Amino acid sequence: MPSIGEVIERARERLKNRPQFIEELEWTGRERALIYKTLVMTGLRRGELASIEFRQLQLDTSPALLTLDPEDEKNREGNTIPLRDDLATELRAWIADRTKPLRSQASLDFKVAKSGQALAADALLFAVPSGLLRIMNRDLAAAGISKVDQHGETLDIHALRKTFGTHLCKAGVPLRTAQIAMRHSTPTLTANHYTDPRLLDVHGAVESLPSLTVDVTSATPQTGTYGRCPPLFPAGTGIMGHLESSAVAQGVVSIVDDGVGSVAVTSMPVNKKAPPSSPDNEGHQVGMTRFERATSCSQSRRSTKLSYIPQQSERGVYERTRNPSIPAPVQSHMIGFRE
Repeated sequence: MPSIGEVIERARERLKNRPQFIEELEWTGRERALIYKTLVMTGLRRGELASIEFRQLQLDTSPALLTLDPEDEKNREGNTIPLRDDLATELRAWIADRTKPLRSQASLDFKVAKSGQALAADALLFAVPSGLLRIMNRDLAAAGISKVDQHGETLDIHALRKTFGTHLCKAGVPLRTAQIAMRHSTPTLTANHYTDPRLLDVHGAVESLPSLTVDVTSATPQTGTYGRCPPLFPAGTGIMGHLESSAVAQGVVSIVDDGVGSVAVTSMPVNKKAPPSSPDNEGHQVGMTRFERATSCSQSRRSTKLSYIPQQSERGVYERTRNPSIPAPVQSHMIGFRE
C-alpha cells in the first residue's frame, strides 16, 4: 500500500493544471488537521468546537484561553479552557492566514476575509462540517488506521475526547484536576469512562516502587521463633510440652494442677488456627482439664482464669506450686500465679 506522501505527490501531478483546486484542498486539509488536534488537546465536543467564534479566544495571554458560551456547552456553565502553547501558536497562525489574499479567493469567501480586512469577531474559528464523522472515516482509511481495534472499540469523534482524558491520566495529572479539565460532574466519570486502562503504564508504576533486597544469608530461623521451641523444663520433671523462654521473663507462665497431673499454660489469648508446634502434643489429654500440652504456639483458655501476682522486687515473687513433683530449681525459674 502506498504511503500518504506518495498519494499526495501523485495527486499533485494529476492536478498540476488546476492550481486553485490544489490550494483549496491544502487549505481544507490544514483546517481538518487543526480540528482533530484541537479536539484531542482540549477535550471539546464536536458541537462545542463548531460554535467557537474569534471573540471567545484570548491567544495573547499566558496561558491562552478559550471561553465557551453557556448555551453551547453541555453543562451550560460557560467554562474557560486553557490552551497548550503549541496549539495557541498554530491557531494564531491560522487566524493570520485567514486575512491573506488567496488565488482562489472567490471560492473561499466563507472561510477567509477579504484581502487586507480583519475577520469579524463573530466569525467562526472553523467550518466544522456536519458530516465530520464520515470525513473522519475516510481520513482513517487513508492513514491506514483501523476504525475498530482488536478490543472492539470504535474510533469516532467522541473517542478523541476519551483520548484527551487518557493522556491526562498517563501524564500523572491528579484525578481532581483531570475532572476539571474534562468538565465532568464527578471524578468517577473521568476515571471509569474517559480513561482507557489498557494505555496506562502499569509496569512503569510498579517499577517506580522502592527496591527491596532479600538477604538470604541472614534468613536463619531464630530459636523460639521459628521451628520447634526449646524445652523449658528438663526431662523427668513431670512437666510436659515446651514453652518459649521469653514467656517466663514476661510473667505469663504458670503451673495448673487438677489433681491428676500438671500442665504449663500461659495467659496469651487462644489462637484457634495455630497448628501444634510438634507431633508430640496432638490430641493429648491431661486429667479432666482436657488441655493440650502447652507450647509457645498453642495457648489455652484456662490461662484467662489465672490471676497474676505482680513482681515486688527485681528478683520477682516466687511461689511453690501444689505439685511436689516439680524440682525446686525449676520452680526458681517460674513467676508465680494464683488461681
